[in-house]
Amino acid sequence: MHAWYALHHDELPLGLRKKDRLPSDLEKKLIVHEVLPDDLRARIHTVSGDFLGRVPPAPEGCQYVFIGGHAVLLDAKTYYVYDVFHFEKKP
Repeated sequence: MHAWYALHHDELPLGLRKKDRLPSDLEKKLIVHEVLPDDLRARIHTVSGDFLGRVPPAPEGCQYVFIGGHAVLLDAKTYYVYDVFHFEKKP
């Protein structure tokens, strides 16, 4: 995942760009083992096939998405957050 990020760092997709980063009040709401709040659901962006080719397959019923500068593994129906993957922020 981090190797993919390094390859795409200069042209990041929606959800990972600097302007997509979450303000601190929303960042605090992105919690593993919690349901994604409604105000963060509007910030979900799909991931590319290239990204999916570099990560383990998501469990059945789950998907990888980009939210606010992070890759997130979440349940596609319930929005339960299984994991949040943080990428290093470029200054």
